[in-house]
Amino acid sequence: MKVILFCSCQVRLLLFNPRAARTEFDSPEKYLPERWLRSDDGAKKDTAHNMIVLPFGHGARSCIGRRFALQEVYLLATKILQSFYVDV
Repeated sequence: MKVILFCSCQVRLLLFNPRAARTEFDSPEKYLPERWLRSDDGAKKDTAHNMIVLPFGHGARSCIGRRFALQEVYLLATKILQSFYVDV
């Protein structure tokens, strides 16, 4: 399968439950990557619960395909980067 993306195209992935985001995050509709960062002393900047985003679950009942799925994500990212010329 071949997918062609144009420069003005946006690709979005749903990584967490938007219903939970409405109750946990301040302005969840905004793109704020700094909400995941920590301050210099290691404290979280956002007040959301630590376990609000767990796509594979946690503990003894977590998804058995977690490692396989993450390996697929790494492989996909590598394949995408290989198709671009990256000048460092």
